[in-house]
Amino acid sequence: MKRKQKQEEIETYLSGKLSAEQRHDFEVKMEKDVSLREEVKLHRGVEEALAETDIAELEEIIGEVYLRKRTVVRRRMIPRPMMLAAGVLLLIVAGFVLYLFLPEPPTPERLYQTYLDLPVELEEEMNFRSAELAAEKDATETAFLQAYREQSFDAALLEVENLKRASNSETGMIPGKYYFFEGVTLLQLDRKKEALKSFEQIKSGLYTESGDWYYAMTLLALEGASEPVKAAMEGIAHSSHPKRKDAQKMLQLLFNP
Repeated sequence: MKRKQKQEEIETYLSGKLSAEQRHDFEVKMEKDVSLREEVKLHRGVEEALAETDIAELEEIIGEVYLRKRTVVRRRMIPRPMMLAAGVLLLIVAGFVLYLFLPEPPTPERLYQTYLDLPVELEEEMNFRSAELAAEKDATETAFLQAYREQSFDAALLEVENLKRASNSETGMIPGKYYFFEGVTLLQLDRKKEALKSFEQIKSGLYTESGDWYYAMTLLALEGASEPVKAAMEGIAHSSHPKRKDAQKMLQLLFNP
């Protein structure tokens, strides 16, 4: 991938301008390309540092860029005039980076796109959570997971509806796992209002934490910086939730700029 094309793709991804399918394709590409993943991380770090006016963090990022690009030489071998010139050049580069990456104030939609982090493959998600979950898959569940993996999200949604009906018929209840499957599939289809209702149904179980996070993020996309969003983020930020640091950062950006 050419440098200019890569930069444009990263900017478009972080700006939240990709469709659900394009975003999924780009995230799959990141999974396979370590250098692309590092570039995205670097861009995101610059934007976050600027958005939070964190000068120390920005200096660290700029220093990392400089260290990556320069040729390693011993300092004592460089004449003082050249050292001064290099210092001036670094300041110019820093100014250019500031100009190039100076972001607009973070909008709820941009934060949603940046921090949502939808799973690429739900089968891996299941294996991570419990070996029992992976072993319990029936034919319908396998069909759903395959459709999701192949990005056939309409087909995946039909399969998860079958799973819900079968479970309700057999046991009189629907596991939170199926509401989670339904919610993330609806988000992939950009059907946020319906996804929100699915995540609201996850009351307990292994998917509760993920359900809480996606509920808060979906609510953010629908309502912006509202009081319900603040309450949902505070519940995550003040707990042992895996996403608590992201929630703390979101609260800072949205409610304490």
